[in-house]
Amino acid sequence: MGDNKYKKKHKELGLCIECSRPAAPFSILCFKHTASHYERNLIYDQAHKKERAIKTKAAKLKRKAEGRCITCGGPKHDGRKDKTECQNCTEKLYFKPRILDENYTQGNAP
Repeated sequence: MGDNKYKKKHKELGLCIECSRPAAPFSILCFKHTASHYERNLIYDQAHKKERAIKTKAAKLKRKAEGRCITCGGPKHDGRKDKTECQNCTEKLYFKPRILDENYTQGNAP
């Protein structure tokens, strides 16, 4: 059985695609492999955080110089010079889900 067939078959059966143990809920990996993948990704992310930040900042500066949306690279919002985002990105920033405090969610808003 090829590697892709193996993984697909295990996925369908609800088994870990690495070792054939029962998969964790809402996952294709068992608890052991979920933890090891998490640790490996965490180490990689920490090692490349600064590099990623530099690339992101450079991309935003380039887009700004070209007169495009700094977030997605699309055309800017209404062509206004003071705006740096397009209509979609502006709405996403404005309507970003906010965490409400406990009193507000229970109907005890001031």
